[in-house]
Amino acid sequence: MKRVLGIFILTAIISTSAFAGFFTGFFNKKEVIRIGHKNFTEQRLLGRMLSVLIEKNTKYKTKVSEFGGTMLINQALKSSQIDISAEYTGTGYMFLLKAHGLKDPKKIYQYVRDESAKQGITWLLPLGFNNTYAFGLTQELAKKYNLEKLSDLNGVAEKLKIGALGDFFSREDGMPGITKTYGFSFKKEVVLDTGLKYIAVKNGQIDVAVVYSTDGMLKKYDLKVLKDDKNFFPPYDAVPRMKTEFANSHPKIVEELKKLGGAFTDEDFQKYNYQIDVLELPEKKVAEDALREKGLIK
Repeated sequence: MKRVLGIFILTAIISTSAFAGFFTGFFNKKEVIRIGHKNFTEQRLLGRMLSVLIEKNTKYKTKVSEFGGTMLINQALKSSQIDISAEYTGTGYMFLLKAHGLKDPKKIYQYVRDESAKQGITWLLPLGFNNTYAFGLTQELAKKYNLEKLSDLNGVAEKLKIGALGDFFSREDGMPGITKTYGFSFKKEVVLDTGLKYIAVKNGQIDVAVVYSTDGMLKKYDLKVLKDDKNFFPPYDAVPRMKTEFANSHPKIVEELKKLGGAFTDEDFQKYNYQIDVLELPEKKVAEDALREKGLIK
């Protein structure tokens, strides 16, 4: 009888311990912050920067996911598939909010911040660098047609092929807006992944590539960048953003991400992108080194 009673008590203790352990683990489980980024180098780096900063300086773990273009990641944020992403002010201003007219970077940021707040999206502080669009081509082609600025493409673009990410050809801050402002269109529009456009230019598959001013590959391939002489492209300052309800319930994350404000220059990000695209360093390492260099993590 004593033996049976002992087994019963031991079983009860084990069951109680397992039950308690389950609930302790359940309630102590850390929330995972979901970070989204687009499918090109700088966006992948920004996603890693947000992830590293949060994991190093808060109690949260993160999950980083890649999406396609702007519409996909914007929908993911609004539907709470992700919690945080970094977006560009020019994209928010012209593409997401369908606004026009402003040129001043501070006014565009303020407009995007305030109008997005009405939609329940909080934009934090610009990181300090401006990754605007630019048209890049070989030095030889530029000399052949005497191309220095975008206006010079009038009468020439009709002979050339241009390559870019797919959404550039439908966005108002992309090719449709360029055509309205400058009056030219290209012979052919070729949809290319960001990593392929430089090779395509060098190989002659396309004549002009839509590049970013902070691209590290500009240096490697020695491309000529045409001046936007009519100031069509708005500033593209990178800004962390999230749903307002998320921001309100995660003040520590907001506090940490605000430390990124004004911390970086165009030259910084061109260097980081070069390290990833040309030197082939891992994005996470570049992110950690950059944040440590700026004193944002230990």
